[in-house]
Amino acid sequence: MDLVGDRRGQSIQIGAILLFAVLIIAFASYQAVVVPNQNRGVEFNHNQQVQSDMQDLRNAIVSGRGTGEDRSVSVQLGTRYPSRLVARNPSPPSGSLNTVGTTDESVALQISNAQAAGSNARETGDFWNESQTYNTGGLTYRPNYNVYADPPATTYEQTALYNQFPTGNITVSDQSFIDGTDISLVAINGSVSASSTQATSVDVRSVSSSTQRVSLENDSAEPINITFTSQRSAAYWDDLETSQPNVTNVTSTPSGNGFYNVSVELERGETYDLQLTKVGVGSGVTKEDTAYLTDVDGDGASVTQGETTELTLEVRDRFNNPPNDAAKTAVYAQADTGSLDRLSRTPDSDGQVTFEYTAPESGTPETAVNFSYVSSDAANATAFNAETVQNVSMTVDVTASSSGGGGGGGGAYSLNWADPEPDNTNAVLSDCTASGCTWDVGGSSDSTLTLRVGTVPALEGFGVEFAGDDSTVGSVLTTDTETDADGEATTDFNASENGTVGVYAASGGASDLFNLTVENVSSGGGGGGGGGSGQALEPVEDTVTSNYGGNDNYRMTFDIENTRSTAVTAVNFSVDDFANQGASTKLDNGNSDEMRIGGATTIARNGNTNADGTTYEFASNGGADITIGPGEQVEVWFRYFEKDFGDLDFVDNQADADLEVTIGLSDGTVQRFYFAALLTGRGPGGRSPSVS
Repeated sequence: MDLVGDRRGQSIQIGAILLFAVLIIAFASYQAVVVPNQNRGVEFNHNQQVQSDMQDLRNAIVSGRGTGEDRSVSVQLGTRYPSRLVARNPSPPSGSLNTVGTTDESVALQISNAQAAGSNARETGDFWNESQTYNTGGLTYRPNYNVYADPPATTYEQTALYNQFPTGNITVSDQSFIDGTDISLVAINGSVSASSTQATSVDVRSVSSSTQRVSLENDSAEPINITFTSQRSAAYWDDLETSQPNVTNVTSTPSGNGFYNVSVELERGETYDLQLTKVGVGSGVTKEDTAYLTDVDGDGASVTQGETTELTLEVRDRFNNPPNDAAKTAVYAQADTGSLDRLSRTPDSDGQVTFEYTAPESGTPETAVNFSYVSSDAANATAFNAETVQNVSMTVDVTASSSGGGGGGGGAYSLNWADPEPDNTNAVLSDCTASGCTWDVGGSSDSTLTLRVGTVPALEGFGVEFAGDDSTVGSVLTTDTETDADGEATTDFNASENGTVGVYAASGGASDLFNLTVENVSSGGGGGGGGGSGQALEPVEDTVTSNYGGNDNYRMTFDIENTRSTAVTAVNFSVDDFANQGASTKLDNGNSDEMRIGGATTIARNGNTNADGTTYEFASNGGADITIGPGEQVEVWFRYFEKDFGDLDFVDNQADADLEVTIGLSDGTVQRFYFAALLTGRGPGGRSPSVS
């Protein structure tokens, strides 16, 4: 059979080729059109989700006002496309979330032309008297999509959330920092920088917040202005003029780097309630310390002679909230007349502190009570300046008692404490008056303090009772006695813990209060002698060694222990030869490293040292300050004395000592160690003339 020229199979082959071509075209169209459209939808939906996440983040920041609660918000930075059997997806889209301006001091929030108003304006006005500036910033999310063209960047700043498009901005959540006369501003601190296809968690921490509001009014010349840095010009904030009746004008000027300084002017003659909050996001969040002291309640109170009233104050940070260091802050007090239940108090968690003031039985009709959070000296009349932020002066009007009684209880005689300094020559005292005193127990050679009270007029044989109001600080050793021929009676006070105690004396219907502040009492309670009772560094028993070092040079070593729960730093020392008054005693044999603390490698001082009580700073002559950890025992080592003290032993006070070694700490306290020389015919309890 002749098959040449037969074409019967060609149509099948052509059909198969055409069908394959159709499939290729369909797949290409699916890959080029359908897949991008579907992925665009995925990206768009993700953008809607991330805007919702940013809304949650904005709410967490704004809700920090007054609540003080910490929150964590998850932001889905990127997304993933659906899996495909044949078609291919591009790499998953990512996004980034970053703080903007929080580390740039020029990106700030300022309140200007504002002064304190209301009942506490006088003291709060020491801080709020013109303007205050706070660093702040915003948070911006930027997507990195494959298909969705020109997606918005979503930004939070000044309580508002908005989308930034190439052609303009669209608000997602409106501002809430001003509502009528209520102003609620939030400053952001910290740094966030995250870029991923996954979710990231943003911790929003409350740094400074409370429900506290401060009343402000404009000064006499200009209206209050709130100025802040924004990526949006005034055109996007001018709705404040129409939505807020007290906003009179909104302007902006470019500040560089794509930012504007937006200024919101407020109506004059109004009183505005300001609430300030600081929140931290991410890392590098800073705390807020005490910025000013103000009065809360009791200023101008009226009290009858001999009666008591409460005076309440508050320490605040620059956001008008309880500071982070409130627990470490002490408020000191002093009254011109009358008495206070304490000379110092530590604020509570709300930053508040309350003193009880007792009016004198007789005296001036108005009393000033001074307060300070800086130092006890600042509360003294000679150093006090009520116009500074750390000081507050409150007045109390004292009215005459209806019974017309005299001092000390209004009876036939009064009872009054005396200044304790004349009775306590071996005690280190400061700020002493007839109503109070500060006693440095660690720096004193006696562990008890004599307190004297007298009747006016002087009455002999009248019973007097003594009592303290805080047994943890210490106790009176004599609780019941009688007045002598001079109308006076005494008791001794024994200290056991740092603090302030009220010591009361009562006789018949008369009474008086003495406020004693006890300082430098360690938890060790004395540690076995060798220094003032209760100092931070206590001697370790039976560790004194004295030996011959050759060439008429004599070494001395002893161990001390830090009895505090925190480390202390030694910065200076002195040696005093009581027996020879330092006239011929030195630490000098031509060698260096004469005094060490804590080991042979820790040199405290090089060079000649006189044993005449001269204080030598460690850092001034080749040495270095020495840190001693809590509970740590270290060796104190001297080489060499040009004098033989023989064997040495610890004694409890200066009166029994031949040699004194002091070590000064960085907190200003002095640690004292006393030694007796045990030469032939010599024992503790008195100096021997053979020691020379």
